[in-house]
Amino acid sequence: IAEMAQSNPTLKTEQELLMDISAQEVFFNSLSEPLKMSSLSQKVDMTDFLTKLRDDSQYMRGSTAEMKEYAREILNDTLDYQKEQDRFENHCYLQFQAIVAPDEVYGDSPEELEEDVERKALEKLFRQIDNSGSILASADHALTPLTQYGLLEMLYKTFNRETATKLRFEDIIKKQKFAIFTSAQQSDTLFKLV
Repeated sequence: IAEMAQSNPTLKTEQELLMDISAQEVFFNSLSEPLKMSSLSQKVDMTDFLTKLRDDSQYMRGSTAEMKEYAREILNDTLDYQKEQDRFENHCYLQFQAIVAPDEVYGDSPEELEEDVERKALEKLFRQIDNSGSILASADHALTPLTQYGLLEMLYKTFNRETATKLRFEDIIKKQKFAIFTSAQQSDTLFKLV
């Protein structure tokens, strides 16, 4: 799975839009394997960030009372605007598929054969992502392959749409690293042993 970068078509000229459309045509025509495209709209909530910024702006050294008041007004207006207008961020994911033919792999044992199939499939997938990424980059839609962390974050955002705006996946990971006890289900016996 790779995440496709987004661009704003309203900021482009007519000629740039035509170039983007032709790059996308080239991309779709170059596909030789099945492709699944999915989109995830995530609500963006910047309340915590803006509140912290507003509070911190009142303690900046070298700023005058007028500057502090102006910063507070701007940030309060921004907070009010955010409460009135929901803002969404769109993420587009491309899921590539690799088909490995039996004559492309070799192995003496089932384990070796399985390893060779996995290696060949990953090779094909990364080649597809690289080729597609180079085509789409000209249309400002570069592809970024998702790491294990990226996949987990995508799943978290997909299944926890509302919670993910306030409780970020990154924060959960940080809290888990410093937790004394794991938050996973544990039997009473194991818990007592720990």
